[in-house]
Amino acid sequence: MVQFLSTQPPSTQRRQRPPGIGSMIVATALLLPAITAPTTGARAAGLSDPCGRITCIPMAVHLWAADTATGLPGGTVTPDQRRALAHARKQLAWANARFAPMKVRFVPVKLGWLAPTERRIDSAAARDTVGRDRVQQGAVLWVGPWQLVDLDGHSERHGVHWRDRADERSELRRRRWLIVARSRYIFVLAHELGHFLGLPHSKAALSLMNKHSTPGRPSVHAWRFTAAERRRMARRLRALGKAGTLRALRWLPAADVLSP
Repeated sequence: MVQFLSTQPPSTQRRQRPPGIGSMIVATALLLPAITAPTTGARAAGLSDPCGRITCIPMAVHLWAADTATGLPGGTVTPDQRRALAHARKQLAWANARFAPMKVRFVPVKLGWLAPTERRIDSAAARDTVGRDRVQQGAVLWVGPWQLVDLDGHSERHGVHWRDRADERSELRRRRWLIVARSRYIFVLAHELGHFLGLPHSKAALSLMNKHSTPGRPSVHAWRFTAAERRRMARRLRALGKAGTLRALRWLPAADVLSP
C-alpha cells in the first residue's frame, strides 16, 4: 500500500534513524508539508537536509566514458569520467531550473558507469537492455551513452523516453527510462523528463517540448514548460506516485554523486 508523508505537526511525528538511501524514499505527493529536520543519526547515515516543500525525485544515473574500462588506482575518477560528470551536472541543473516553478527537483542518488560496449545504442533491443537491469522502483533512470542512433539505423538522436517492450503492465506501472546521448545540447534531459511525465511535443514557440527550430524562435535559455504543461505533469506525478512508480525523497544525500 502506498503511504504518504505524515501531515502531523513535527512535535507529534515519530523520529527514526534512517538506515540508508532506501529510507530516504516515500511515495510522491506533490507539494507536501515539510517534514521534521534530520536527527543526528540521519546525518551520520550520510543524509543531509529534508526536502521540505520541494518534491525531490530520486534519479539513478549511468554514464559512458571512454576510459572507464582502464580505470585508475583506488577508484579515482578518470579524465573522461570527469568530463561526463561535468556535462551531466550542467544538464541536470538546467532541467531543475525549468522544474523549479513546480517545486520539483530531480536528485541523483546513484551513479554507475556503462560498459565499453554500451557506447553506441543503435537498436530497439539495445535500448531495452541498457535500462532493463538498471531501472529501480521509485526512481527515474537516466542512461547517458556517447551516441544514440535513431531506429532508422542512420540518423542520430539526442535523447529518448523509452518504455521496456517486454513490460506489458499499464502505462503508469511500466518500466521506463531516459536515454540521453552526450550531446552539446543542454536542453535534452529536461525535454525527455517532460515526456517521462506525460507531455507530448508542442508547437508553442517557448515550450521545451517544441522540437523544431523555426525562424524567430527565442533562444534556448528562454525555453520553459508552459503553465498547461506544468499542470499536466503535476497530474502525472500524482498518478505515478499512487502507482508506486515514482517516489519522493525524505532526505537529500549529503554528497552529490555527480561530483568527482
